[in-house]
Amino acid sequence: MRARAPLLIAAVPLLIAAFAGCGGGTRACKDGTLFVTVKFGGSAAAADQVAVDVRVDGVMTMNATAIRDRNGTGDGTFELNFPHGYPAGKKVDVLVTAFANGTQIDSNTGTVTSLPAGCTTLTIPLGGGATGTGGAGGTGGGTAGRGGTTGVGGSTAGRGGTGGSTGGRGGTTGAAGRGGAGGTGPTNCLMGLSVPPGAALITDFADATADSQKPGEIRYGASRPVHGGTARFASGTKGTLTVSGGALTFSASVEAPTAAMMFPYNGFVIYIDGPACVNASAYQGVQFTLSNLTGMCPMTLFKFTDSAHTDFASDSDRGACTGSCFAGSFPVAAGVVQIPFSTMPSFAGNPPGIIDPTKLTDIQFQFQSSGTNACNGSFTIDDVRFYGTAGTTGTGGTTGTAGTTGAAGTTGSAGRGGTTGTAGTGGTAGSSGSGGSSPNTCGAAWNVSSNGFVTLPAVNRCWHGYSFAGSDSTSSVSPTSFAACGANCVLRATGTVGASTMANNYAGFAYMGFNIAQDYGGTGSTALSPMGTGLVVPFVASTGGLPLRVQISDAQTLWCYTLTGASPAVIPWAMFNTACYDNSGSYYMKQPISSIQLAVAGGAAATPNVSFSFADLSEY
Repeated sequence: MRARAPLLIAAVPLLIAAFAGCGGGTRACKDGTLFVTVKFGGSAAAADQVAVDVRVDGVMTMNATAIRDRNGTGDGTFELNFPHGYPAGKKVDVLVTAFANGTQIDSNTGTVTSLPAGCTTLTIPLGGGATGTGGAGGTGGGTAGRGGTTGVGGSTAGRGGTGGSTGGRGGTTGAAGRGGAGGTGPTNCLMGLSVPPGAALITDFADATADSQKPGEIRYGASRPVHGGTARFASGTKGTLTVSGGALTFSASVEAPTAAMMFPYNGFVIYIDGPACVNASAYQGVQFTLSNLTGMCPMTLFKFTDSAHTDFASDSDRGACTGSCFAGSFPVAAGVVQIPFSTMPSFAGNPPGIIDPTKLTDIQFQFQSSGTNACNGSFTIDDVRFYGTAGTTGTGGTTGTAGTTGAAGTTGSAGRGGTTGTAGTGGTAGSSGSGGSSPNTCGAAWNVSSNGFVTLPAVNRCWHGYSFAGSDSTSSVSPTSFAACGANCVLRATGTVGASTMANNYAGFAYMGFNIAQDYGGTGSTALSPMGTGLVVPFVASTGGLPLRVQISDAQTLWCYTLTGASPAVIPWAMFNTACYDNSGSYYMKQPISSIQLAVAGGAAATPNVSFSFADLSEY
C-alpha cells in the first residue's frame, strides 16, 4: 500500500490518529475504533479546515476543529477512539463540516446504524455524493498471512461498502509489515494545540438547546463551526438560563456580603469546546448585544478567559493554572458592546494583566453585589462574536464634551449622604507664581508646582491641570486656591465641615482636587478617558470620623469611592459609583473625566479641624 501525504492535522485527542491520506486500497480499522475516511470532492476540495462532531445514540460525545494540510490532496482519514468505551450496538453519527477561509462550504453526516463488535469503517463524502454505509471488519488471516482488510465505505456515488468476506483466508507467505503510522501532533491546548475559530460568530443562540447531560445548562452550535455550551457559577445559589426568541436570558440573585464572602457573585460561562484553545488573534476582541438589564444589582461584568487563567482541575486539557486563578473583568452596560483583547481589565485578575488571545477558552458574564446589600437582576445576551481584524484600528469613539469652566471652588449641588456634587471641576488657573510658562509635560512622578499646577504621568499619557478646593455654604476650608502655594507645594485643605442631614438635604461637604486635561496658563479644562485599570491614592487625612472619598468628575456627573482603609488606596476605575454611600447609583464606565478630588462628607453636626491632602497619586 502506497501512503499519500498527510492531508489534515487532527486537533482532537479523541482522534487517535491524525487526518492522513491513504490510497491504493483500504485500511484496516483498529480494534475498538471507528475508522473514518473523508472524501473531498467538488467545492469541498478547497477546504482548509473541518469541524468534526460525534454523537452516540443522539448524545454529543466528541467534537473538535482540524486544519487541513493544503500540501495534500484527495481523501483524509482519522480513527475515532471512544473515551467511554467502544459503544458496540449503538448508533453513531459523525458530522463533518468543511470550511474555506472561515466560510462553510459543505457538511455531511455519516451514520453507522448499529456499531458492530470489534471495529468498523465509515466513508463521508463532501462536495457531492451520498454517504456510504460502513463496511464490516474482515476476519483474521492464517498463521503466516495477514488478516482480511476492512470493507471500504460507500463511494461518492453512494454504493454500499464491500464486506470483508475475502479477508478471512490466510496467505501462505505474509506480506511485508506496514510502516508505522505517522506521529500525531499536540492533542490539547496544554501541549500547544490552539486553532482559529471556524467563523467570527460564536453564537446567536438560534440553535441553542438544553444540555441533556448537564441540567440547567445550554448547548449551542451543534451544526456550526463554533460550538460549545454554558456553565453557571455562583457564590450562593446559581442563576437560571433560558432561551427565547434566539437570545439567552440570565436571571439571578446575589446574596449580601459577609465576612466570609466579601464580594458575592452569580454568573455563567460561555465556553467553546476543547480540547484545543481558540486562537482568536486574527480578531480585535469580542462583541455582544446586552439588553433587558433589570433589577438592583449595580454591576454587570464581562471577562475573557485564557489558558493561563483557567484552572487545571476544571479543564485538564486547557487549564495552565493551579490554585486561585481568574481573569480580569470589565463592567458593561446595555447596548452593543465591544471589548478589545488589548484592553487592561477594570478589575485585575490573578495573575493580573491582559489575556492571551491565542489561547482563549471561554467568556463570562456575572452580577456583582453592591458591596452592602443583596440584589437580584436579569439580562439578555445575543449575537456573541469575534469582531474586527487584528492590526486595524477600530472605529474611534466620539469625543466627550469638555467640562465647563467654573470658578475654583464653586459649590456643587448637595448630594445625598454627603456626596459632594460637582464642586470645583473646572477650577480657574491661579495667577502665575513664578512667571513664564511651564510645558504641559510630565516627569517621572507626581509634581505640584509653586502655583498649584499638577503634572502626573498616567497610563500612556500625561495628566496636567490646576488645583482647587472649596466647600458648600455651611462649611469652610482653606485655601480655596493654590495659586500662591509656593515651593514644595502640598495639596492640603483644612477647615470645618458642616452638618449633613436629611433636614438640610445632606448639604455639608468639602473638597480639594485638580484638573487632568488643562493646559498651563489656561482657564478651561477639557476631559479625557483614562487608559489604565484604576488609581493608587496615597493620602493623609484627619476627618473626625467623617467619610473620606475620592471623586472623579466630568463637570456634569460625579463618581465617588469611599475610603475605608489605610493609605495608599488602590481603586479600580470600575469601583467609582455616582452614589458611593451605598453604591446604589451607576458605576463608572471610563467616560471622559476632567478632574480628580478628595472630599469629606458631613455628619450629624458640624465638624471642626478637618484636614485632608493628596500625598501623591498615580494611575495603574
